[in-house]
Amino acid sequence: MSSTRFEAIETALHRSIPHVQMPSAKISDFFASHVFTTETMRKYLSNDAFISVMAAIETGNKISHELANQVAAAMKEWAMSLDATQFYPLVSTLNWFDRRKTRNLFPSFV
Repeated sequence: MSSTRFEAIETALHRSIPHVQMPSAKISDFFASHVFTTETMRKYLSNDAFISVMAAIETGNKISHELANQVAAAMKEWAMSLDATQFYPLVSTLNWFDRRKTRNLFPSFV
């Protein structure tokens, strides 16, 4: 190994552990507090969009791209309200498996 690698390992081994202030003594008080739940969907989506999303969840049907865009916009608005600085919606991956089958983009995963 080179001396640079040894120096990097030595530096990593001697780093101080940062103190993390827990929001509460009980983890259950804050666990999953930043999750886009049904209540959050109801707040950020229009009534028609909320009903369509819930129907798709219950039946397992696909949602339209227009509805997916509404959900992504609602999720972004919700995330930004929590002071998020980065947001990457998964709308582009909705039909990833369908595209993979038709285009055979990832043959090693087939």
